[in-house]
Amino acid sequence: MELELLETCESLHILPGNLNNGQALRFFEKFSLDFLFSVFAENSTFAEDKKQIIVTTLSALLRTPHGQSMLLASFPYLDSALQAPLKSLRRLAAEQFGRVLGECMATSSSTAQSDGQIHAALQLFQALQDMDTGVSQEAESWLAAWLSTCDTDTVKEILLPQADAAGRLRPLHKAVTHLMASEDSKQRVRLLSLLLSVLQRDSPQSSCVVRESGLIVQLLSSELSSAARDPLSALSALNMVSVGLSHQSVSAGLSSQLFSVLAASFPVLLEDSVLRPGALRAGALFLKGVLEEEWGVVPMCVDGSSDSSSSGLPLSASLPITFLADKQAFTHGLRHILDDTGSESVEDEVSALDAVCDLAETRSGSELLLGDHALLSAVIERALGRPKTSSQEVRVASLHALASLAGLPRAHQWQERSAALLSEGAENILRSEVYQAAAAGNSQRSPAEIIHTYLKQPFHDLKGATYHAASALAVRHWFAAELCRNAELMERLLNPCGSESGQLACSWRFSLLTSLWTTVQASFKLEASSPDSVHRPTLLNVYKELQFAVQGGPYGLQLDNRSSKEDPIPLVATQQS
Repeated sequence: MELELLETCESLHILPGNLNNGQALRFFEKFSLDFLFSVFAENSTFAEDKKQIIVTTLSALLRTPHGQSMLLASFPYLDSALQAPLKSLRRLAAEQFGRVLGECMATSSSTAQSDGQIHAALQLFQALQDMDTGVSQEAESWLAAWLSTCDTDTVKEILLPQADAAGRLRPLHKAVTHLMASEDSKQRVRLLSLLLSVLQRDSPQSSCVVRESGLIVQLLSSELSSAARDPLSALSALNMVSVGLSHQSVSAGLSSQLFSVLAASFPVLLEDSVLRPGALRAGALFLKGVLEEEWGVVPMCVDGSSDSSSSGLPLSASLPITFLADKQAFTHGLRHILDDTGSESVEDEVSALDAVCDLAETRSGSELLLGDHALLSAVIERALGRPKTSSQEVRVASLHALASLAGLPRAHQWQERSAALLSEGAENILRSEVYQAAAAGNSQRSPAEIIHTYLKQPFHDLKGATYHAASALAVRHWFAAELCRNAELMERLLNPCGSESGQLACSWRFSLLTSLWTTVQASFKLEASSPDSVHRPTLLNVYKELQFAVQGGPYGLQLDNRSSKEDPIPLVATQQS
């Protein structure tokens, strides 16, 4: 009988496509569930690879309509399978319990109507604690999908303490409580992952309950408080929450609480080299979320007499005292890493600069950073100053941070140059810091000279970061004029044949040209009283050449002396040409 089972499973296993209902019916008529699950006993004569074939075939057969009809009757076997030594069998059990909940979702049932569904959910909470990550991930996927379809009252009864101790869903709440109180950090982190998965599934009712429950904040706080004993679990929780709440729609209502919890642990986290990068990234993302919750997405400016907004964001004046203290703890950590002592590692400096880059993606984040003179100087000096900076990685990271501060992400998001611009006061600070950093030490170089120097280097990552920073700054009349006054740099940018090769480099060059072109066009709208009007003559001097270069596209096109019906000729050799 066992040999016949193996032969049948092997013959079904090699068939292409999904198994059909007739095959499932014939299989289960021949082999009972009692017999099928007995072959997985510890005293079974089957080798592990043969057991794997049987499990895979059984899983495929249970997906058929006939197999689905057997699920409720197979609960005792699936309960035993969840305790089996074979991890693939435990995963099979988790999958089948998930399919019971799937039936609930397919029938649009928003509450746990049957004892079978409650039992299946309870077993999946058990599987969530499995030693094998494949089993726990299978359970998490089904539980998250099911919770996302449940109504508000059902999710509340599962996640929140209820006065009615006799509630039908009480066992599920006890399972959540057990995971929350577990001494095993792995179990707590898995519950955290489940809650984040529910948030990401775009279910207003379930997401609202998850936020109001405070469980995500409690779990992160628990992991951070034990960071000294278990840094890897704390890092896992930090990264998980950072990624899970990276979008404002998901993090709404949580960022402030999470940032407060994180800020309280900053002194400990920043002392640990393992935790430091994750803490900096999480801090930047949480702080960015707080600012977005407070002010939302700041609308873009409108070109006119003044490019920048006349009324900046009164950040320090309008934020609560407790938040200002938390923000200070975070920015102090960044300043400590990016100070002038040079005592921090390259990896730490890059992590701090990446955090600046993340926070500066929003206008409110850029405004906040521009109000911190010491931190701002440290970033821009690493980008444009300090000719003897020991690490190119730091230089590249600082250029990307400068690009973010100058609004490149916002300009891309809104497809509008003015979206990159800041309040008048912030713009003045940015301009002053750029010129001071370029002229630092004995170099006395202009920003354009530094940009040109970087672009002549053969290093691809440095060149890309330089183009990004220059493209972001070039939406400002003063920086566009600075570039246009440098004849050698403009000759390089306007001549596709003598500057870049390769698709990426050509697209970077073209992005900078496009930024310059939009700024030149915007100069026509400047009023005579605008401080930026002084740069108009310089910008108009390159109008025709810049227009021709932009019309030529990333690779440059020979447009003159050809009829309109003829295809233009790329000046830069491409694979097609």
